[in-house]
Amino acid sequence: MRFSDKIEVNLRGDRSKYKAHTENSLYAQNCFRRGRFRPWKEESDGTKGLIGFWLPWLMVENDSSFGVLVIDEFDSSLHPKIVASLVEKHLAYENPAQLIFSTHDTHLMDTKLLRRDQFWLTERDANGATALRSIYEFEGREGEDLEKRYYEGRYRGLPIVRRG
Repeated sequence: MRFSDKIEVNLRGDRSKYKAHTENSLYAQNCFRRGRFRPWKEESDGTKGLIGFWLPWLMVENDSSFGVLVIDEFDSSLHPKIVASLVEKHLAYENPAQLIFSTHDTHLMDTKLLRRDQFWLTERDANGATALRSIYEFEGREGEDLEKRYYEGRYRGLPIVRRG
């Protein structure tokens, strides 16, 4: 069997499973309706991305020699609750690799999910150079509302939007 024949991603506990059936179709099985084949091109970008994450996550989960898992635009076409759930599951692994991801989803700025020292922001200066800063470098305390403080400008990193 090819790898694409074995993909199984569980999105909502035991309720919904997706399995790659062929290279061009995805078998969707849901407890509320019978399973059916769906052409790959009809799947959402989020579902395609989620299946794309599956192999790296599986490798990290099953082989502790992988030290870092890097994901660019982690939130791309995925619901924030799915992204948060994936982060929580990763942290629950017995030997989690370091997870580095970029996102524009500020809902993930939750100290119930990650500690203050695990949040880093980028900021561009007038010359276009990018600085990387940890939220931990700014005054604050554990448990504060990071998303609110971010939008108040306390951590910098907010984009400059010119109107007019």
